[in-house]
Amino acid sequence: MRYLLDTNVISDYVRGDPHVEAQFLKYPKADLATSSITCMELEQGFLLQPKSRERYEYLTNALLKDIHILNFDQEVAITAAQLKIQLKQNHLLTGSATPAGNEDLYIAAVALTYGLIIVTHNTSDFQYFPNLKLEDWRQP
Repeated sequence: MRYLLDTNVISDYVRGDPHVEAQFLKYPKADLATSSITCMELEQGFLLQPKSRERYEYLTNALLKDIHILNFDQEVAITAAQLKIQLKQNHLLTGSATPAGNEDLYIAAVALTYGLIIVTHNTSDFQYFPNLKLEDWRQP
């Protein structure tokens, strides 16, 4: 595995974004993964927009069957706790939420635990996490 796909990248792919599709073709499916957190976000999107489910659920599920899905397990939870403490120490934590949202913290923790590059269009959401490698596949 090499890349951890964020929710927006999977959405872009199933909607046919040409730049994202071109990047998908460059790598074997064995290099691609996503997180159980992303699976949750995709399901939330389908629940909020039932027409989107009708249109994209089949393609989304086909993709998810072909790539690794990494769970939020104990090792990832420890990394997430460390990241959250770092944010608090750097005065970037307000209440219990991170500047980008807890889901992004959890996705960052998965990437750091497994040594993966996060592929996302929302690179600013991950700017607060040190040592995180990011790529934006929407860019030509």
